[in-house]
Amino acid sequence: MTLYTEGLIARPGRNVLDDVVTGQFDAAQAAFDQAWFENPVSATRRINELTRAQQGPIVSPAYPGWGIG
Repeated sequence: MTLYTEGLIARPGRNVLDDVVTGQFDAAQAAFDQAWFENPVSATRRINELTRAQQGPIVSPAYPGWGIG
């Protein structure tokens, strides 16, 4: 049986996130985690890690000058 509704219940003057309880420590930790993730140094490290994973292990000969593999 199909149920028809008026859509989401909208309460004027009230935010959807008002019912979520978040402590100050949790908010600070989430802000720090987001800032660390968006940090250019961390982003560069992740890009390098992904590039190395795509390229696979690099195999080089032990003594290239002598032609010994």
